[in-house]
Amino acid sequence: MKNLLFSLIILIAFDCYGQKVEIGQWRDYLPYNNAISLAKMNGKIYVATENNLFYLDLEGQTLNRLSTINGLSDVGVAAMAKDPLKNTLVVAYNSTKIDIIEDNSIYSMLDVERENIVGGKSINNITFNNNTAYLSCSFGIIELNTEKKEIANTFYLNANGNLGVNDLCFKGDSIYAATDIGLFKANINDNLLDYQSWQHLIVDFPIKSLEVAHQKIYFLGESLEDIYCYSSQNMYVAATTENLKFLKAEANRLFVGTQSNLIEIMSDNTLNTIKESSYLYRASDVIIDGNIYWLSDGTRSLVRI
Repeated sequence: MKNLLFSLIILIAFDCYGQKVEIGQWRDYLPYNNAISLAKMNGKIYVATENNLFYLDLEGQTLNRLSTINGLSDVGVAAMAKDPLKNTLVVAYNSTKIDIIEDNSIYSMLDVERENIVGGKSINNITFNNNTAYLSCSFGIIELNTEKKEIANTFYLNANGNLGVNDLCFKGDSIYAATDIGLFKANINDNLLDYQSWQHLIVDFPIKSLEVAHQKIYFLGESLEDIYCYSSQNMYVAATTENLKFLKAEANRLFVGTQSNLIEIMSDNTLNTIKESSYLYRASDVIIDGNIYWLSDGTRSLVRI
C-alpha cells in the first residue's frame, strides 16, 4: 500500500505542477512514467524516463522536472549513470547528445552526434571506472573524460569499426564488453585503440548486460529465465527465475528484477526474494538508500519499498 500511495503522490505532484504554469511561459507535456534508470546524488533521487528526467528531493519530499525547458539538451533518454566517486551524472540521449549534470549545472556535449560514423549511432549504456565514463555504443566504446568535458578515446572491437557494444564492466585490470556475438575482454593497460587487443571469450552468444559481483561476472542473454556467470574461463547458468527485467550490482550486492519480484542473488547463487508484488510489473533499475529500496518502473515511475 505504501508503494501505491507513493506513486500516487508522484502522479498528483506532476498534475499540480502542470496547473501552475502562467500565461506566456513555456512548459513540456512529455510523459514521465516510463522510467528506465535511477541515481542518487546530492540528496536527490534522479529518475530517467524514456523522454526526460525528474528528481525527488529527499529532504523536502518535492518533485522537480528536468527537460529542454530548463537545461537538458534533448528529449528521448537512452541511458543514465552516476559516477560512484563524485557527484557527476551523465545522461545520454537517443540522438547521442550527452548531458553532464554537476550540482545545479548542466553541460551539454554534441561530439558524438557530430561524429561522422557509417551506419546508425546509439548509446546503449554508461559505465564508470576511476572517474571516467565509458559509453557502450552501436559502433564501439567511447571513453569520456567528465572533468575536461571531452571525449578521450574511441575504441573499436573489430577491423570495420561496426561491432556494437551493449554493456561494459570492469574487474581487476580488465574491461569486459557485452556484444551480440559474445563477450570480449581486454587489459585496460593495453592499447585499446588496437582492436586486436580484445579477446573474444564467449562466441556466438548475444549478451545484453554485465555486472560484477561476488568476484564473478554475471550477465543476461536473450533468455527471460537464465542468469549466467563467467568465472575461471567458464560460462554457466548461475540461477534461474522467470520474466527477467534487469540485473544490477548495487552496494556490493547483486539484484535481479523480474515481473513482480525484486530478488537478491547471494554469493552461492541462491536467490533471496526481497519483495514480491504484482505492483512491480515493469521494474527497470534499483538503488539502495539505507534500508530503502528505490526502483524505477515503466508503469509506476518511481517505487519505494
